[in-house]
Amino acid sequence: MALEINEDLARKYEEYENLKNVYLYSERIYLELQQKLAEIDSAINELSNLKEGKVYKMVETILIEKNKDDLLKELNEEKEAIEIRLKSIKKQLDAYKERLSNLYNEIEKMINKQNK
Repeated sequence: MALEINEDLARKYEEYENLKNVYLYSERIYLELQQKLAEIDSAINELSNLKEGKVYKMVETILIEKNKDDLLKELNEEKEAIEIRLKSIKKQLDAYKERLSNLYNEIEKMINKQNK
């Protein structure tokens, strides 16, 4: 019986660790997207305040001259896409967090049961 509990406990712990790694990876992506969104917001703000002058966009290692309105439209579309991804990842993170909490409680109960 003790061996069976240990195997169940090991499986639960492995599932917990794997899910924790997925959660941390997703969280890192979420933070990177938030940073990119902040950069895009800043660029939109700067472009909106620009009265005249040339506007350039970095593509790989070169600068390309772009129309200000086209670039604003492009940045706003990219912003919208990132906001959608952020919402989706946030839902995933919440689900992962709930599952991690449940797994933790299950593992804790198994350990307490095993120690009795």
